[in-house]
Amino acid sequence: MKLNAKKCKEMQICFFRNKPELPHLCVEDQILECVSSHNVLGLIIQDDLKWNEHISMIVTKASKRLHILRVLRRGGIPPHDLITIYYALIRSTLEYCCTVWHCGLPMYLSEQVEKIQKRALRIILPGRSYGEAQEMLQCPRLDIRRGELCEKTMKNIALGSRLSSI
Repeated sequence: MKLNAKKCKEMQICFFRNKPELPHLCVEDQILECVSSHNVLGLIIQDDLKWNEHISMIVTKASKRLHILRVLRRGGIPPHDLITIYYALIRSTLEYCCTVWHCGLPMYLSEQVEKIQKRALRIILPGRSYGEAQEMLQCPRLDIRRGELCEKTMKNIALGSRLSSI
């Protein structure tokens, strides 16, 4: 495999308070740029393996898409159709790659993600509490849904390894 030095980055993952000074990596006599975070296929990975930047990015992206729900609600689109649009445009953004980051997510970041769903359901069913809207639209909390997706993924991985050994 030949590496393209212009497209490669160096990220040192270290949990020490004082990071050791290591020599920089070189490819074809070019020193690679050292970064503290990097976007890989839409997933921002940080050198401390925290998810703050990734959650900030998806929350910002999803918040901008809430405007679509507001415009459609004002246009008289029924709640059933609005929830479908929410699932397609907003929840899919909030859950992208969640099997990678869900288990390492602290409660304060999980709540930031959940606030987007609360805002969306308030737009779809104004005047209803979050719990009532969830029940009426059959829309579970996002942390519960992410947990179920992770469990399903792990079961599929386990079943896949058993099937390949047969």
